[in-house]
Parts: sequence; structure tokens; C-alpha cells
Amino acid sequence: MAFALTERLHGGDVLASNVQAFEQNRAQTGAEIYQLNGEKWLINNCTRARALTVFARTDPAGGPRGFSLFLVDKARLDPKSYTYCAKIKTHGIRGADISGIRFQTSQIPAAARIGQTGTGLEVALLGLMITRTMCAGVSMGTGDSALRTVLAFALKRQIYGDSVVAIPNAQKTLVDAFTDLLIADCASLAAARGLHIVPEQFSVWSAIAKYFVPTTVEHLIRDLAIVLGARYYLREAHNSGIFQKLLRDCGVISLFDGSTVVNLSVICSQISSLFAYRRKINAEQTEKLRLRLGARFSLDRPLPEFAAHRLALSNRGQDDVLQSMPIALEQLDALPASAAIQADVVAWIMPLAQEIVEQINEMDRNVQALIQAGGRTVYKSPAMFELAKRYCSLHAAATCLQMWLYNRRLLGDFFAKGEWLVLCLDRLLTIFRPNRNPVPATFGAAALQEAIRLYGQNQAFSIVAFQLAGQTAAGR
Repeated sequence: MAFALTERLHGGDVLASNVQAFEQNRAQTGAEIYQLNGEKWLINNCTRARALTVFARTDPAGGPRGFSLFLVDKARLDPKSYTYCAKIKTHGIRGADISGIRFQTSQIPAAARIGQTGTGLEVALLGLMITRTMCAGVSMGTGDSALRTVLAFALKRQIYGDSVVAIPNAQKTLVDAFTDLLIADCASLAAARGLHIVPEQFSVWSAIAKYFVPTTVEHLIRDLAIVLGARYYLREAHNSGIFQKLLRDCGVISLFDGSTVVNLSVICSQISSLFAYRRKINAEQTEKLRLRLGARFSLDRPLPEFAAHRLALSNRGQDDVLQSMPIALEQLDALPASAAIQADVVAWIMPLAQEIVEQINEMDRNVQALIQAGGRTVYKSPAMFELAKRYCSLHAAATCLQMWLYNRRLLGDFFAKGEWLVLCLDRLLTIFRPNRNPVPATFGAAALQEAIRLYGQNQAFSIVAFQLAGQTAAGR
């Protein structure tokens, strides 16, 4: 199957879509029939798929209620009623079937319509909340493979009388990439679990995951190219040039299922209500939030069945992740007396957690000031988009913290110690305060050794010990 949403002339502006599906006169046809006309373009799996979910105009006037979705089985179409556009040449994912389709008075039964007439936009947006969340996993795969191939090179390549991995600058780049992957890993895992716990909050959360994880992975891959040096450009030799392929292929993830701009605009549109709700949370709401946090972040807790009917077009101001920070601070306060972890690590985590809260408060003030100065149009301003990006960074920081708090006794010694968490929080908060006190070098050294251990045992660069397919450690 494929999703035929976008069009050549309109891109992400789906309310401008021109593909039409108008009902035919039943007296003439003898049945309830829609006639489909127009071109859908930039569709993945367009020619290979047997069926297309087509977003089409069912009201000539358009508008939010002017479109419907149709499940079009190409095997039941008159072959003369549609043609394919040429396959599109792309920089990456060259094997992908990305093209388009032109409908020319294609007749489809009324039973092909998904839901009620005029609900196409709503159903599409709700469905995208799921696929956007899952896109994070695709990005994680490219990031993991990129770090894996660079680390393999750095461990074996001898230069200046030692291995590349012994060079301090290369070490820092590798540690930063590993740190970014752990951040993205926490964000991805928490979002996937969150779909089962609070699907009603995923108009915002899915947009955060879709913006933050792909862009983070794109940046870390480009940074890793420095370690490869000339081999970054080569299509042969080290790992058959796979790094270049990863660099090209990963870029498409931030485009599909809503581009970076589309997802940031979703966050911008709700950011003021998120802060307004946060300012009014009462004791009863806090206790309910406390219960949801354990269900969401404890990786050993079973999840309820996914309830798609609970997805909603608006969060109604709720964002459990950032709104849970007061609870996180309480848990950190009680930590030294109840957990066998190093005091110096806790001494680093606590002020970083407090800084997250400070930055949330500062952002709240900035959002209110922008709205007061610019009115409703400010939601599309560059300043608001910048705040949306920062909101995603704070969301990721709070997610990493909660992952550690709820899984310290579950995920092994490296995770429990929390040095990785200090690296993650420090890195995420650098955009707010660049001139920071340096994190102890021992924290970075421990992270590098963990990355090397995971590589040697053929496990994913993740907080969870996922065993990778293919070669085992014994077979290397």
C-alpha cells in the first residue's frame, strides 16, 4: 500500500489539493460511484503498491471538511483510467519507488471511502501521528549504522603511530555521536510507549519525535564524517562506501510524513496552550500524572493495547513529559539516600535538572511576550519556530531524565551510574547556555568504552541491550 497525499504544485499544503473524487449520478450508473481525477505526486511505493490511500477533494469549495480519503485498489481500476508519472531521481534511497499517478475519470465504489465524507483531513492527520512516531526508528537505524562503520574504522586505522580512536578530537566526536544516539534512543522509546499510554497527547509528541530524532541523526552523521577523513567521500574501500549511502538516505526521513517545517508549525500552534495548562496544574492532576509516568517510562511495565480512537487533533494543553519536571526534581531529592549511585554523578544531574525547569520557565515568559507583541500571526514567525526547536530539546532532556529515574535498576551498570545522562543533559542544554562548565573527562571516557563494548558485542547503540542480526561477536 502507499499513501497518495501530496501533489506536485502544492506540496505540504494539502488543503490546496486538486485531485477530485466527485459522486456520479446514481440513476445513470446504477450504483454509488465516485469519479477520481487528477495527479498525486512524490508517492513512495506508488507503482509497486496494489492499493493507494488517496486524499481527494470531495467538496469543490475545499476547506477542512472538503476532503475525503479513499482506499483505491488498482487491481479493480480500468487500466486505461490511470497512468504513472516517471520515477523520480533522488540523491539517496535510489532503489525506492518514488513517483506519481494520474487518474483520468477512474471509477471507484463508494465503499472505497474511508470514514464519512469530509473527514479526510482529520483521519490523515491522526494517522500521521502514528507514522511520524515510528519514523524515529528508521532514523535510529541509519545513525547506529553510521557510528558503527566509523567506530570500526577508528579502531583499526593506524595513523601518527596510534589508532584513530586514540586521537582526542576523534574521541570527542565519537562520544558526542554516541551521546546523541542515546538521546534519540530515549526520545524514540518513550514516544513509542507513549502512544499506548497517552495517545491523546500525540498531536504534539509525534511532531516532536519526527522533528527531533531525524534532525539529530542527520547532524551526528555529518559530524562523524570528520573522523573518516578522505574515506567519507569514497564509494569503495572501507565498508564499500556504506557511510556515503547512509548520509544520503537518512535525509529523506525528515521530509516524509510531514517535513521539519510542518512538524515545527504543529508545535508552534499549540505551544501557548501547553504553557497555560502547565501553570494551572493542580494536586489531583499531578497525582494522575505521577501514575502515568511510571506506566510510560518503566520499560519492564506491560503496555495496554493501542487505542487509536483516543488520538486527538489537539493536546488540549497537556504534555506529560515537560509537565512532569517538578515530580522528577522530587525524585532526585530523595535519590542519594535510597540509591547506590555515585554522589558526584547526582551532584551533576541535580543542577542540570533544575536548569531544565529554569529554561521551561524562561520559554514560557518568551512565548507570552511574543504573543502579546505580535498577536495570532506570531505563531508562524521565525522567533516562534526557534522556540519550538528549543521546546523539543527540553522535551528530549526531560525524557532522558525520566528514562534514567524509572529504569536505573533495570538496564545494567553503565546506565545505572548515570554518567551518560550527565553527557546527554549537558549537550541538550548547551543551546541555552553555550559557555558551560566542562563535564568530567571520565564521563566521556566511560561512554566511549561503552560504545566500543556494544560494537564488539554486536549490540545496538541503545540504552537497551538489543542484539543485532547478522554477525555475532564470536563470528567477527
